[in-house]
Amino acid sequence: ELYLYSAADLKANVKSGVNNFNSINNLSLQKYEYIEGHFEPLLQIWYHEFNEANYDKVIFYLQPTDIGPFQGSDEEIKDFLFNVKQMTIEYQLRTLNKDYLNPDRILCHDWKASTTYNFQSGYHITAKMETSQQPCSDSAYVQQLVEYEWINLVVMLLASTSALFIFKYF
Repeated sequence: ELYLYSAADLKANVKSGVNNFNSINNLSLQKYEYIEGHFEPLLQIWYHEFNEANYDKVIFYLQPTDIGPFQGSDEEIKDFLFNVKQMTIEYQLRTLNKDYLNPDRILCHDWKASTTYNFQSGYHITAKMETSQQPCSDSAYVQQLVEYEWINLVVMLLASTSALFIFKYF
């Protein structure tokens, strides 16, 4: 359960999410990789009134050392949130799995988790998890496999040669 009673709670919640995102491979049995272009959690802000004072404060890329508008004191966070209608923090990751129907093929499962804080309707919080699956070709892991594919050919050549010598002497 998520309880936000104070600005400090919100700040701790955001910081915890960012830290978990950045250390996901230490927290899980599954191997994750970051999707190209989504190496940091994305914070999107919707203001009650879009103006000159906030036009450059719409999107933040969050890091463990920089959690955007939540860096300040509790009062600064409250002042910031007073002008915010809604905000969404989005995390995107990819897991790799072998296709059970075709073990030579690797599938990418792209995960998109988001938490939306609606400050207009009584601080309503909505969390969503979406996933999609497709064959991997742009994955760093798959690229490594392709780079070392020549080893399979060498092993097959040596195995065939060995089998020929065995049959020759029988």
